[in-house]
Amino acid sequence: MRGPEVQSNEPCVSAEVIDKMRCSGLNSLQDQVFWNMTYFEHPGDIYDFYLAPLIEARRIRDEKRRLTDATVAKAGSQALGTVADTVNDKAPAGDTKERGFQSKRLGLKVQKMNVKGSKDSNNNDTESAEPKSQEMSLPVGSFNMPLDVLSSQGDCDDVSTMFLGDSDNAYGYSKEKSSVGKGVISLGYSCGGQKLNVKNSEKPIEMWLERNASVYKSSKFIKVTKWNTAEPATYNYHPVNLTDGNSSLQVVLRPGAQNEAYDVYIKFDSRPNDTVFDFHDFVPKTSVSNLGNISDPLVEEELLYTVTVPVELTEPNGTYWVAVKLKQGTATTSGESTNNTYYLTNLVSGCRFWDDENERWSSEGCTVGPKTTKYRTQCLCTHLTSFGSDFVVPVNTIDFSNVWAKFGNLSENAAVFSTVIVMLGIYIIGIIWARHMDKKDILKWGASPLEDNLPTDSYHYQLSVQTGIRKNAGTDSKVSFILSGDDSDTGVRRLDDGKRTHFARGSIYNFVLSVEQSLGDLTFLRIWHDNSGKGKAKGWYLDQVQVTNLQTGEKSFFLCDRWLAVEEDDGMVDRICPVAGIEDLVAFKQLFSSSARKKLSNEHLWISVFSRPTRSNFTRVQRVSCCMALLFLTMITNCMFFKGEEKTQGKVTAISLGPVSITLQSLYVSVIGTFIVFPPSFLIVTFFRRCRPKKNAIMQANQQIPKRTQKHKWKNISSASSGMWSSYKLQKSKMQRFREALGRILSFHRKDKYNDDMVEIEQTKKSDKGKKRKKKGWTLPHWCIYIGWAICILSIITPAFFTILYSMEWGSKKSNEWLVAFVLSFFQSVIVVQPIKVLAIVAFISCIMKKPELDEEELEEDIDNVLKPDEDLVKKKDPVDLSAIMLQRKMANSNYQPPNTAELELARKLRLNEIQMEAVLKEIITFIFFVMVIFFLSYQQRDPVSFRYAENLKSIFLPGFKSINTVENYWKWLENKYLPALYATQYSNGTEIQFWMDRNCIADLHSRRVAVARLRQLRIKDDSCTVLTEMNSLITHCLDEYSWTDDDTKPYYPVWTPPPDKDNATWLKKQKTPWVYQSAFRLANAPYVATTATYKGGGYVQLLSRQIYRTKKIIKELKSQNWLDTRTRGVFLEFTIYNPNVNLFAACILVVEFMHSGGAVTRSDFKIFRLMNYIGGFGLIVLLMEIVYSCFTLYFFIRCIVQVKKHKLKYFKDFWYIIEFVLLCFAVACIVMYIFKHILTQLAIHALHDRESDGFVNFQMVALYDQLYGYVMSAVVFLATIQFLKLLQFNQKMSMLGDTLRIATKDLKVFSVAFLIYFFSFSALAYLLFGQMMVSYNNLVGASESMFAFALGSFDFEGMTAAQPVLGPIFFFLFIAVIYIGMMSIFLTIIGDAFNQVKEDVTLRKNDYEIVDFMCRRVKGLLGIRQ
Repeated sequence: MRGPEVQSNEPCVSAEVIDKMRCSGLNSLQDQVFWNMTYFEHPGDIYDFYLAPLIEARRIRDEKRRLTDATVAKAGSQALGTVADTVNDKAPAGDTKERGFQSKRLGLKVQKMNVKGSKDSNNNDTESAEPKSQEMSLPVGSFNMPLDVLSSQGDCDDVSTMFLGDSDNAYGYSKEKSSVGKGVISLGYSCGGQKLNVKNSEKPIEMWLERNASVYKSSKFIKVTKWNTAEPATYNYHPVNLTDGNSSLQVVLRPGAQNEAYDVYIKFDSRPNDTVFDFHDFVPKTSVSNLGNISDPLVEEELLYTVTVPVELTEPNGTYWVAVKLKQGTATTSGESTNNTYYLTNLVSGCRFWDDENERWSSEGCTVGPKTTKYRTQCLCTHLTSFGSDFVVPVNTIDFSNVWAKFGNLSENAAVFSTVIVMLGIYIIGIIWARHMDKKDILKWGASPLEDNLPTDSYHYQLSVQTGIRKNAGTDSKVSFILSGDDSDTGVRRLDDGKRTHFARGSIYNFVLSVEQSLGDLTFLRIWHDNSGKGKAKGWYLDQVQVTNLQTGEKSFFLCDRWLAVEEDDGMVDRICPVAGIEDLVAFKQLFSSSARKKLSNEHLWISVFSRPTRSNFTRVQRVSCCMALLFLTMITNCMFFKGEEKTQGKVTAISLGPVSITLQSLYVSVIGTFIVFPPSFLIVTFFRRCRPKKNAIMQANQQIPKRTQKHKWKNISSASSGMWSSYKLQKSKMQRFREALGRILSFHRKDKYNDDMVEIEQTKKSDKGKKRKKKGWTLPHWCIYIGWAICILSIITPAFFTILYSMEWGSKKSNEWLVAFVLSFFQSVIVVQPIKVLAIVAFISCIMKKPELDEEELEEDIDNVLKPDEDLVKKKDPVDLSAIMLQRKMANSNYQPPNTAELELARKLRLNEIQMEAVLKEIITFIFFVMVIFFLSYQQRDPVSFRYAENLKSIFLPGFKSINTVENYWKWLENKYLPALYATQYSNGTEIQFWMDRNCIADLHSRRVAVARLRQLRIKDDSCTVLTEMNSLITHCLDEYSWTDDDTKPYYPVWTPPPDKDNATWLKKQKTPWVYQSAFRLANAPYVATTATYKGGGYVQLLSRQIYRTKKIIKELKSQNWLDTRTRGVFLEFTIYNPNVNLFAACILVVEFMHSGGAVTRSDFKIFRLMNYIGGFGLIVLLMEIVYSCFTLYFFIRCIVQVKKHKLKYFKDFWYIIEFVLLCFAVACIVMYIFKHILTQLAIHALHDRESDGFVNFQMVALYDQLYGYVMSAVVFLATIQFLKLLQFNQKMSMLGDTLRIATKDLKVFSVAFLIYFFSFSALAYLLFGQMMVSYNNLVGASESMFAFALGSFDFEGMTAAQPVLGPIFFFLFIAVIYIGMMSIFLTIIGDAFNQVKEDVTLRKNDYEIVDFMCRRVKGLLGIRQ
């Protein structure tokens, strides 16, 4: 072999490496042996037969040595501790003398110290530069302990010290021994026999470990500096590989001449230069006085030439590049270059302490000091044991001296930079789009006057018409209304301003209604439309109408929340809406819907960009800017703390709630991040929301001076009084007062508390004379908006800039990790967190507060500014003809009458036909696409080559298989037929195959074996049946057929020798030998249905080998030990073949059933399947189709739920609904099974590459699951195809066929009973006549199947005649006469009568085909064809 390292890490090498090693001529005999082995042997066999036994033996040997060493080391440590305690205890009081001994290997020193003086010194002697310390030294090392560390450990004054030095490693039983060299020191303190745990000391404990300087040899290098080139080669590079992240790197560089100096640059994973580096220093240094007092001149001189890299920069494992550049030296002017020499030594140092609890070496709390040289290592530790952790996460820093140079390699780290630039570009495009939408909002939300307003009308109302958000809620129909009050009404008015003809879904349109005089207290609103829209725009879903008296500011609400459509609700297009009372507005349904709408469109910043609230000063441009500012602020906050938890020391304490894990670090980061993001985002939003718009006096000429002192008036329809609430304040319950208090806390910006605004108008006027007007919501001057814009721009540009700097600092890998994490968290916040937060607030307001949403904007508006300054439509209105408008009003009032019922019914029928036509077309198109996807996915699962592949495998493995009838014949077939077919030994030209990859082929040299084959035997117990009494003298025992109750599952020794006792049997059951039964669960195998019986998935198992000579040896041994005998009932030969040319697997099972009657029955099963579907461009198409299929299934599933909810149990009484439901069940089952199939595939592939497995990979289960998946998919294809018949129901002829079957059902039920009686009579007779001579009639089920085929015209008359020369022909002609002539004639007669009845009775025909005529007429109308 090639050595333990190669055995454990490289059990095999590639062919390229083998050829290179063979052709180089440098390989030794050992290498040649290894090459031959890796060439001839399969990698799995190398591990199983060569490496695994060696590794296991070495592991057992090392474990025994480790346990022995651990016992000896622990006993020695306890003994030395006892000696040290005894010496210290017997020392006189006040004696601080060091005592100790030194041997060749061990050195021990003990001392008793009085730390009381250290306490007094620390408390009183404030002028002392340093506290007292304790120093001890041994040949192995020394330490320096600050005494104030000991004095802070407790009230003990006298402390005993034990300092032990071991020139070897006493803790050799650690698994990490290779990382710790020889030379270990131990330091411990005790007081009164109790050990002192020194930890978390403020000042480090200094430890020194001696090193063998002779092992560090310097290497000589030549630095060539070229002078005549544009880019001189100014660096020499030296790689250093660090395998332990807790190590420190020291570079010792000695110049070849005294006047030379060098710059040293160090960088992880890439070559540094003078602009891109992680650390920089130079040698020789002028002084090392900054390191403190150094007593050894040799060490001081060494440190002048040593570059020590900080430990925090060497945390990652990998390659660190050291770049050396000439800083100072002598240059020659005559030559083209200058050669300078230097000597370089790389030192890798580490400080470890022994963790007694975990029995391992650890570096927690210990770092390598700056005074480390090749002579000794300086360790600075904060404990003598393990220590705790801190939860404060440090902020990620940026090295500004280095980061700018990294922009030169921007192409290597362009992900974050590109993302920031793209986001800024999207922001610019978003601003342009938002500005365009803001302009449209002026028209959309501007309060424009109605077309039929008269200029002479001096009293004005503002109507806010809110369309619902349901599907097809908008309308193009012409809307009219009548607004009535206590004093008057408006008459019939058109809701039309001449510009906006479409009421869009979810829109809020404002109109100005002018009347001659006040209508008084508003009572109701009658609103309707003429149903003149086209298609889906005929109907209208009206949510509510808000009417504002522009003179008094009073607002009235008219809630509708119903359809005005002939095809929806009650079919009416006319609604009467009474004015809403406070009870209506605070009802949960109304309050929840209105609150949710406002909160989502206003509070959710991202949604509000696309759904800006009505009449809001907060424009879309400002909202887009706020979103970008918030996004970039969040980005920079995440950058500041990304993976900052890794910098905290110690273990991280986490609380796990299911999949969510919460740590102190994450809580700290979230709180700090909120404090960073909240102030600027709050200021930006506040400035934008609260800044007052520019003044404008539009419409003031037509408005009266405000007289109102209350803003909202609540009409109570059920009140017997004047309709206003009483002037006195209502007595409120504690719960009401609690709700009001919460409302004042949570809604402090509201303009009004409606419960305190319930007084009569006249009393309010009187009381307001002596009272101050209610304070308005606070606002900011208009110029403050520029401050908001300044903060917003800074909040975008500054975080974007620093985000790019962080990405440059991190490098490509960490930047990409941060980018993925940030994108996922962003979408999670926008899509999940914020909507849930808004809905929770809305639910709280609706259930607890019960406060109606009165306005769309928080700011208090003057009555003069109720119409926005942007609404120039009022003044830009074209000149109108006063008489024409008056005539229009007069005609509208005189012609008004309720909608005609007959016309509505006709329109309703027409619209329902349109809807049904659209639904039919939609269903047809959707289903056609769904079926196409199903056909594609189902047929691509079955390759047309599968049949030929299976036939090829049968021709290779089945010759001689079907002729097996004894155990001896089975062994011969295995040795002479099966093994030559399974193992390819020669190429086509007769040359012997040597390379193991080619040896893995079967006989055709195209397909390859997957893992090894398996023999599995199922047996029965001895004496499983009872011998007849008459035969006892001749026969002593008998063996029954196979059954699950009599099968043998006991463990045996070879040659089926039973174990002597239960202990041996228990031990034997755990072994994996061919004589021990293994359960189906252990083998992960399913039962198998063979020809004569159904066998369990377990059995006695023998695995074959990858090499034919080993397999022959296994079969020969089984044959000699009589593995197959008379108790054997079933032998399964299981193996898997893969053909890479067609990407098909074949799970092969060859079964031989040895009958209890003698002889054998063979059965072969070749399951062809494909596991890897996503290959090449076609794989992407398959993946896309699978996604589309899942979407279709989800769509049909939702539709099924809707239909079940609508029809309830009647859903399951309709034939086509049942077919659809079953189809949906199978479609969902397909998705679930596909997922499990993918999981099983991954497990099988993983087991195939797992060298720890036994070599057999159970692809039989994958093949079985693939087969079941195919069955379910075929059911989906079948049902989806049957669904096409539903589309034919619109054809009159097909409708007649369906009615025929429905009418004939009753007679066919009676006929079926008679037919079944005759049929099974002939089946029983056929079984009795031909069962012993014809295989198709050997049992009753087979006879029934043959007779059914006979009825369809498939029969074997010659076989019947040969079996029964006389009765056979009689049986044949009798069956023809009774079944063919008699019963079939009756069946045709029943069908014919039913069909004639359908033709005569036209009332039984379905009328669905009328929809087809309707569709044809509409299509002709669209094409302009006259009908």
